[in-house]
Amino acid sequence: MRLETLPNLTRNGMLCRRQFNPSAGSGKPALPVAAQVMPTLELLKIMLECGHTDMKIIIGLCEYWRQFGDRPANLEADFKRLFPDQ
Repeated sequence: MRLETLPNLTRNGMLCRRQFNPSAGSGKPALPVAAQVMPTLELLKIMLECGHTDMKIIIGLCEYWRQFGDRPANLEADFKRLFPDQ
C-alpha cells in the first residue's frame, strides 16, 4: 500500500510509526519497546565508525539540540563517553 493512499496519515507519521514499531502493519507481533531502544549518540558513533557521517555533522546536531532544548537524555554524559577527544 502506498503512503499516498492512506487517509489522515502523513508520510512522516508513517515513517515514525515504522521506526518505533518496525513490525507495524506486517502481521508480525511487535517487539517490546525496550528491545528497540539505542541511544541516539551510540547510533551516531556507529555511523561515524562506518563512514556514514563525520564529527562536523555530529557536533552540529548536538549544538542544535542544545540550542532548542530538544535533546536526548544524557546528551552531555554520552557525548563525553563516546567522543572523548571532542
